[in-house]
Amino acid sequence: MQTWKFLNNTFLSSTALSMSKCFHIANHTLIILKGRQAEEPFGTLYNNLLPAFTEFQSHYTGRMGAKGTIKSKTFGMKKLIAELRSERISEWAVQIEMLHRRGTPAYIGILPKGRKPFQVGPQQDRIDAVGRLAAALEPYPTLASLRAEVQAFYDTITAAKKSQNTSKQGKKITTNELKHAREAVCIELYGILGALMQHYKHAPHQARIFFDLTAIKQKHQKSYTHNLKPAETRHILTHTFEPTDEIRLINKGETLLQFSLCRQANSAVVQPIVSVPANSEKTVSLETLGDVSYRFLKVKNLNATIEGRYWVVIP
Repeated sequence: MQTWKFLNNTFLSSTALSMSKCFHIANHTLIILKGRQAEEPFGTLYNNLLPAFTEFQSHYTGRMGAKGTIKSKTFGMKKLIAELRSERISEWAVQIEMLHRRGTPAYIGILPKGRKPFQVGPQQDRIDAVGRLAAALEPYPTLASLRAEVQAFYDTITAAKKSQNTSKQGKKITTNELKHAREAVCIELYGILGALMQHYKHAPHQARIFFDLTAIKQKHQKSYTHNLKPAETRHILTHTFEPTDEIRLINKGETLLQFSLCRQANSAVVQPIVSVPANSEKTVSLETLGDVSYRFLKVKNLNATIEGRYWVVIP
């Protein structure tokens, strides 16, 4: 039996994939109630909603701030890695070669794989290469100043990496708290709707002013579905996303699919990606798919012989 629509919390369902929409709707109701809090039942309803909204607002703005912090720290790490890849290792290698020619046992002992470990591979592997270089230089007094420089850079980039990881962990906690805070606000809004229906039972239209019906009824949720040829990469949609939005990725086929936000419609699907196994789904925050300023969502079928199928639901 289908659920009676009046027993469905419309605030929960209409904001399920958009924190920004929940903030806008709740803030509208709070402002109207505040303007009439000297009257009852509006004062009581205002006092009921205020703590839940304040908690939600705190996590919502905290999430936005955390995102900005992470982007800043990520940019700092990228800058250090780029510096290591180019001028740092070049300068260090030249100083080593001035005393120990390339190919000699001493040179090989210090840089067994040359400059490559500092220029390619995962970030952590490159950081570890700097640490190994600092240790390898220790037996050479004539390279003491270089060792001190390498060790200082290793300490700097290790601290930056640790700070970045700490920020990401903090964001995960904030994300979980934000979801619970949204639910609490929506429950209060549903209670307010019920109270206003009772208060205005002889003139229901008067309750309209307390809610942003345009936002509540607006059908933001859109779905996109399509088949994928074997090994096909497909542009799903172009959309401007909010940093706090979530997206539902559904794999309706028998192959492994990868989703990613891309800079251009013709860009390749690259890290970060979200993998969705066959016949399963994931609801994820947009930032797990890449830079939320990117507007192009793409999908890749990893199977070279079997067709795939996706279904994407956006806020």
